[in-house]
Amino acid sequence: MMIEEVNTKRCTKCGEVKSLEQFYWRKTELRFSSWCKFCENLQRCQSLSQERKKNPEKARETWHRYRIRHLQEMRIHDAERQKLYRRRFPEKARLLARQSRLRRVNDPERCAVFKTKRAQYYLSQDKEALAKNAKIQRAFLMDGYIKVCIRRKYHCETNNITPEMVALEREHISLMRLIRQKKKEVA
Repeated sequence: MMIEEVNTKRCTKCGEVKSLEQFYWRKTELRFSSWCKFCENLQRCQSLSQERKKNPEKARETWHRYRIRHLQEMRIHDAERQKLYRRRFPEKARLLARQSRLRRVNDPERCAVFKTKRAQYYLSQDKEALAKNAKIQRAFLMDGYIKVCIRRKYHCETNNITPEMVALEREHISLMRLIRQKKKEVA
């Protein structure tokens, strides 16, 4: 009976008695927090959403900086999330893909408007941020950068570029970079 009382604590926010594992440890104060993890996380989310509502410009800038810094990881995460969704809901994923294709085919004006809006967005963005994004794509040999290289080199349309062409060009660029690096080491 005494052991249970030592291993539990009452949250001052929600009033529930919970095990100590449900409370954060405060290193500076050498004690457990007075609110449980759930209440603390809830409060943190609420205060963040209030800050975002107060200053949407700052929130947008912060998100943009984060996205540029973590572009590669986010792309990998998004791709994994999309694969998981397609595995879990194959019927719905097929239906959404079909609807998207039909929208592009049946409503080319809407598609053109979307492309112009996207182009305007990129033109309005900070030039330094876009340059940094291009450097990241170039450094990691991302598909977008490789497709641009293929388009410039062979004068072909983007929709004619196959994944095999992208893989071969990526390998070619990485080999050329390696040769350039070895030449510098020798010289």
